[in-house]
Amino acid sequence: MLWVALLACAWPEAAEPQAGATARALAVWGLQFTPRVVLLEHAVLLEVERSLRLFGGLRLLDIDENRTPMHLYQLINPEGISDLEWRQHFEIKNAQKIYINHTTKQKVIRLYGESKDPKVHRKLLKYIDYVNQELLDSVNLSDTFQNKKYAIIFKSNIENMIQTKTFTFSDFRLDLDYNAVTKLLMGEHIYGDKKYGLRELVQNSIDACMLMREIS
Repeated sequence: MLWVALLACAWPEAAEPQAGATARALAVWGLQFTPRVVLLEHAVLLEVERSLRLFGGLRLLDIDENRTPMHLYQLINPEGISDLEWRQHFEIKNAQKIYINHTTKQKVIRLYGESKDPKVHRKLLKYIDYVNQELLDSVNLSDTFQNKKYAIIFKSNIENMIQTKTFTFSDFRLDLDYNAVTKLLMGEHIYGDKKYGLRELVQNSIDACMLMREIS
């Protein structure tokens, strides 16, 4: 998330009430751009990452070979996660990614390309998931604006037209209810009392520290 701070002003102590009123006015003004507003004594904090997406301040769709030229990739010769970050750009073949349905006037994001490496393809799918969430949040945010001229008519998910080559990919996912798992492992189901589960974690930490000391 990206936060910005708006200062009411460096008011003298005699003008404290006026500074507070100014901060409250700034907070109300900021709600037209983001629902995440924090009112402090003489300042207002705004979370503006998705607003910047809406107004073109951040280029989230800047992913293709134009951003990562092949000659530069070969010169740097990245390794590990950096290599995957670079190679996912080579999968995307279309520079124009936003299309308009002239019948409904709805905009849609489409990605075309070919993927030959499962690891790179998986990395790219995580990126698409991230963009989909940003897009959904941005559309929902624009719906809260009082001035509807800023509302966006966008399909809330990317149309993924990337073809896989030399492998078959099934997008199966495993979701865990972390709260349920925590309650199962830390609650009273196993140990009878929460303090015994905490004691077990502390003891495991001590054992791990002792093992690391022996190894080093």
